[in-house]
This record gives sequence, structure tokens and C-alpha cells, in this order.
Amino acid sequence: MNRIFSSYHLLWRGWFLCAMLFLSIALVSGEQFGLKTVRVPIEDAQILLQCDASKENLSGYAYDYIQTIAAYAGWHVEYVGPVGFAEGLEMLKEGRADVFYDVSYSEERAQYLLYPEMPMGTEDFYLFCLSRNKGIIAQNLSSLQGRRVGVSAGTTGRDRLTKWCKSKGISLDIVEYDSTLAKEEALQNGEIDMNLEVSMLAHSDYSAVARISTDEYFLVASGKRPDLLKDIHDAWEKTTSINKYQFTRLEEKFFSDVVVSKTLSADEVEWVKGHQVFRVGYMNHFLPFSSTLEESGEATGIVKDIIPLMLENVGVKDKLRVEYKSFDNSDDMYVSLLAGDVDILFPMQGDISYAEKHGVLFSLPVIGTTVDLAFTGTFSEDKTASIAVNGNNSLQVSYTRHFYPKAKIVTYSSIQECLDGVARGEVGSTILNGMRTVPLLSRPEYSKIRVAHLPRSVDIRYAVKRGNQHLLSLINRAIAVTDDSAAITFCYRYAYPAQMLTTTAYFSSHKIEVLSAIVVLLVIILVAALFFIRAVNNAKRKLAIANRAKTSFLFNMSHDIRTPLNAIIGFTEVARRNRNDLEKRDECLQKT
Repeated sequence: MNRIFSSYHLLWRGWFLCAMLFLSIALVSGEQFGLKTVRVPIEDAQILLQCDASKENLSGYAYDYIQTIAAYAGWHVEYVGPVGFAEGLEMLKEGRADVFYDVSYSEERAQYLLYPEMPMGTEDFYLFCLSRNKGIIAQNLSSLQGRRVGVSAGTTGRDRLTKWCKSKGISLDIVEYDSTLAKEEALQNGEIDMNLEVSMLAHSDYSAVARISTDEYFLVASGKRPDLLKDIHDAWEKTTSINKYQFTRLEEKFFSDVVVSKTLSADEVEWVKGHQVFRVGYMNHFLPFSSTLEESGEATGIVKDIIPLMLENVGVKDKLRVEYKSFDNSDDMYVSLLAGDVDILFPMQGDISYAEKHGVLFSLPVIGTTVDLAFTGTFSEDKTASIAVNGNNSLQVSYTRHFYPKAKIVTYSSIQECLDGVARGEVGSTILNGMRTVPLLSRPEYSKIRVAHLPRSVDIRYAVKRGNQHLLSLINRAIAVTDDSAAITFCYRYAYPAQMLTTTAYFSSHKIEVLSAIVVLLVIILVAALFFIRAVNNAKRKLAIANRAKTSFLFNMSHDIRTPLNAIIGFTEVARRNRNDLEKRDECLQKT
């Protein structure tokens, strides 16, 4: 009986362990820690949500949006696909997926999808052509007649485009494609002239021809999962109650550089026709942004690199000859711009009120930069009690007065003199543009100066004369279609130049260290020389003693040897003379 009971006990324990293992696997596979498993199709266009083949490395606006909702909804998200847009909707309809993104509203879809009250965002639908297609002209609808246009199957694109064509009196040949990728490929191959797409999905070689409509798009739930719709609502409310602009910042993060059109508007074209020369005023001695080469007198810095690139990107580089004019202070730049001597100024920084006071218009940001506080020693509030400013740079003066209103302003005639004042302790600190910090402080005499990054960054912009809105729109369009990384790359070229440290420059900034090193070196040389002289004298003394010993030895040896030799020689000579006298000879030989 005990054996039977023991066997049953072991069998029961085995089943219990298997059940626990199965439960653990089930928890890990999705419902772990009470999380709901939510299946999301990945659209094959992979613009709003990008992934690799393993679907482990995900990114994009839709991914961040879904994960933000999932964080407060308690979801464990599983991504499936990629699939076409129409297939993704079908998966929700059949219950094979739970949530889908970038879905606009229609009465038909509302029969099997659940729409939340708040959209993911707003999207503009445009007709796009390739930038190289010169036969299609923006704002000239007659150039669109009879063109072939691609739309994505299963979307509301055909209905939107048909409605727009009817309102404009235009006839288009509409072709549907099963996926966004197939539609893009057809456009690149010339099978269609345009495609209908939202602006956020436009490629860099696309040019917008006409805006068709504006619509909201949603993160929708399957009609079979009303619990997920409630989750979306609750998570959205909680997110925005903590940070009202959370989702707005997500849109700015991913769509701030969306390209709409490289094609100039009619008034921009007219401006170009009326100005064969594009005159640029720039600040001298302001690298990496702008300066003048001493050898040739030509402009240098990113002003010389970025402007031709921008004009090329909007197709007017060959139509405008760029001329550069340097200025030593910003006030003279404004006077020249308002007088019509130049068309544009660079670099500029400031807010709208600053621009209005000076009678100018600021462009979109060309590049953002940090602001540094330069000081010596240990930082304390005393460092901002007095701040050096360059009297020729009204932007630096304005920034300093705005953010440090209680500081004592000490005016110098250049930023180098400001740094000299800081290095000598005449003033507590000075303000530096973050992109200029490295080249400015690369001089040896500023080796003791430290910097602290200030939390208030600034944007570097162009400025045009107020009322010249056509040039402003042209410049802003050129900025929008130019890759942000271009300006940064150009800046690094001038902000981090190769520095050659000369002996004179190093000595001038390290006098005490150099002199101390020279004194130590001389002492070492003197001590070594004394030791060497003493060693030579000791060697000479030992050599003299050895010579005397040798002489004495040879003298004594010579005397000791010479005496018996003389005797031997003498007896030998006597023996030789008496060789016939045997007795005498034997006597001499015995004595030798």
C-alpha cells in the first residue's frame, strides 16, 4: 500500500509541475504580469513604423505612439507582418489582429472598426511627381490633364482624388496598387506620372504638385475588441493629463523635416527672374558660420557652403549669381540690408520681437546650437555678476541682457578681448556660441578658461528685409528641402580646424612652466658635469699612481736582473779568453 501511495504521490507531483511549467510559458508568451497581448500589423510601407526582418528593432512615429498608449493601457504588443494596408484592415475585420494605425475614417470601415475620439494626427494628401519631371508644373492644373496617377488599393485615395478632380474639372487616369511600395516603384519606373500620398510619406526626390485634402488618421481597434478602445481612451487621457503636448512633440520629432515641394511658387519664380545676383551679407570673424580669408578676401565658413547647396536644391543655382559682402558688426549689417545693399544676412539669431524692432524677417532655423558660459576657476554665481560682451555683436549683447538682467555688462570691441578680460580676471565670464567655442578657445592663452553649457539653446537663421516675403518663402523652401545634417557637417569642418601650436605661442602662454623646466634642466646638466669632472680627475689620479708603480717596478726589476747578468757576462768572457786553460775555464763556468 505504501508503494502504491508513493507512486500516486509522485505522479500527482509530476502533473502539478507540468501544469506550473505550462502556466509559466503561457505567462511569458504574452499575458505576463497581467498584460494584455495586443496584435498590431506592420504596414509594408514601413514609413510610420519601421522594422528589420526579425521585427525586433522597431522605430517610427506609429511605434512611439503605440508604445506610449501601451505603457498606460497595460499592453504587451506583438507586431505581425509586414502586410499591405488592405490586408491589415482585413486582419482586424477577421479578428486576426487587434489594433491598426494610420487609418482614416469612413462609414464602411466604421462597420467593423472601433474609432477613438482623438486622432493620432492630421495628414495632408498630395499629388506628388518626381522632381525631375519638368512637364508637370505646380499650381498649373492644366499640366495635369490626362496624367496617370497611382493610389493605394483599399484606401480612401480613389474617392478623395475623384472628388477633387470633379471640383477642379480635371480628368486623371487612376491606377490602384496593392501596396505603397509597388506604387512608388511604378512612379520611379515611369509607369505613372504622379502618385497620391500623404506628405509625411514623401521622399526627398518627390515634389508636391497639388494638395488634394486634409484628414485625420486614427489608431483603431478591431470591432471584436471593445476593451481595447476603452484602453486607448484611458491611456490617451492619462498621457495628456501628465504632459499635454506629449503627442505633439512626437509629431515634431518625426515630421519636422517633411518635404512638401521643391517647386517654386509663382511669386518666388518672379523674384528669381528679377534678381540675377543674390547678395549675401555676413559677419566677419565669426567662424564656423562666416569669415573672410586673409589671403584672397573671399568669404569662408558655412555661409559659403550652405547657400549654393540650398539654391541647388530648389533648382535656381544656375539662375542666381551669389555675391558676398562682409561686415565687422551686426548693426552695419542691418543698415545695409534695410538700404537694399544686400538681400539677406547670415548668421542671425533672435526672436520675433527682436526681428520686428530691427525691421527684418527671420527664416526657419538653418542650424541649432548650444550657448556656453566661459569663465576661469570654479563656477559660482559670482561668475555671472559681471559679463563681457562684444559691442560689435548686438545679438550677444541682447542675449546677455535678456537672460542675465542683473549682470554688470562690460563692453569690449571683440570676442577675443572679452576672453582676454575673462583670462585676466577683469570680468567674471562671457557668452559664447556653442559652435564657436572650440575655435575660440584653441589659442594657448585661453587654456585656463572653462566652459559650462547653458540650458538655453539658440537657432541660427537668415534675415531678410521686412516686406520681402517672396524671398523669405524662397529661402524657407530651400531650408526645408536641404538635409539638416549638411549644415552640421559644414560647421564641424570650420569649428574643429587642425591647430598648429608654435613654439612662440606655447612659450607666451606657459612662461612659468617653461622657465621652471629650463632651470631644472640646467641644474641637472650642471650636476652631471660636476660628477663627470670628478670622475675624470679620479681616473687621472689612478692612472698616475699606476704609472709610478710601473716605473718603480721596472727600475727595481732592471737593477735586480742587470747585476747577475753582468757577473755571468764577465765570467763568460774570462772563460772565453782562457779556453785553453781548462782549470780556469771550469772555475768560471762553476761561478756562473
